[in-house]
Amino acid sequence: MNGRFIPIGTNTSKFDLNVPLHEQGGRLSGTLEYNTDLFDRTTIRRILAHFETLLEAVAGDAEQRVSELPLLTPAERQAIVQLERHRARVPGGVGGRPVRAPRGRGSRRIPGGRVWRPDPQLRELNRRVNRLAHHLRALGM
Repeated sequence: MNGRFIPIGTNTSKFDLNVPLHEQGGRLSGTLEYNTDLFDRTTIRRILAHFETLLEAVAGDAEQRVSELPLLTPAERQAIVQLERHRARVPGGVGGRPVRAPRGRGSRRIPGGRVWRPDPQLRELNRRVNRLAHHLRALGM
């Protein structure tokens, strides 16, 4: 999907997200208008990538059930696979040894007397992954 960001200067948006599309010469074209108070460019780029993945799947097989259509880009699917592989290796600790951290706010006790305190960046990543997982489940995946 090719595109560029162009400020339209209206300072208002009828909708939080608006994607009018039209077909011209066998090609689908359109614009994406969004509320900049709610979305940043990174999020919009991700939404467009998901939309492109969805459209490619529909174009490849228009008979697919909506619940079977992919939203995640191949890179995102690979990242989830890597995360799951990492998660499968970590339960007993790192390198077979328990992970030890000082107790404090946000810590929780793990069976066996170990204490785990999540890194703030990992906590944010975990929150996003969980949100994505709930979204995928709601879509029937």
